[in-house]
Amino acid sequence: MPTTWAFHPSVTQFAETACSFCLPSPHTAVTSLLRALISVRMLTPAVVPETGPNRGCTSRWVGPEPRIGNAERGVAVAFYLALVTRRCLELVGHRGSIIVEGPFAKNSVYLQMLSAATGCYVAPMVSATGTSQGAALLVSGSVISQNAAGSSLVSQKPETDRWAEYASQWAEICC
Repeated sequence: MPTTWAFHPSVTQFAETACSFCLPSPHTAVTSLLRALISVRMLTPAVVPETGPNRGCTSRWVGPEPRIGNAERGVAVAFYLALVTRRCLELVGHRGSIIVEGPFAKNSVYLQMLSAATGCYVAPMVSATGTSQGAALLVSGSVISQNAAGSSLVSQKPETDRWAEYASQWAEICC
C-alpha cells in the first residue's frame, strides 16, 4: 500500500522558501546536481530543531556551504528534505510506493533522491487537491497507475548509485 506524507508547517514553510529556486534551468540543474553529489555538500538535521526525527540536533553544512540563492544550495536542500522524508517513513514502517503531493511533487531533485534513498517508486501527484486524492488512494488501496493528468507514472529512480551513496553518507553523519 502506498504511503502519503505531510510535513510539519514550519518544515513546509522552510522548504517553500529555501527551494523556490530548486528547479533551475536543465543545464544548471545537471551541473548543480553533479557538484553536490561529487563534492558531498550536505545539510544535516535539524533545520527545524523543535520537531521531526532529529529533534534537538543542530543543522550544519558538510563541505563548503553554497551561497544563498545558488542552485547548488537548492539541490542540497532538496536532498536534505528527501532524506528527512525517508527517515520519517522508516520510523512509521513504510512499505511500497510513495505518493508525493503539493509543491514537492514538482521538484524532480527531491523526487529522485527520495526514490534513490528508499529504493521505492515515487509517484508525484500533480492535482490541486493532492491531500484528498492521496487519502482516497490510501483508503481504497488502489494501485498507483496514473497521475491527475492521466499519464502513466514511472519510478523517479536516478540512473546512478551515487544518489544512494550520498543518502548513506548523510545517514551516517546525522545525529
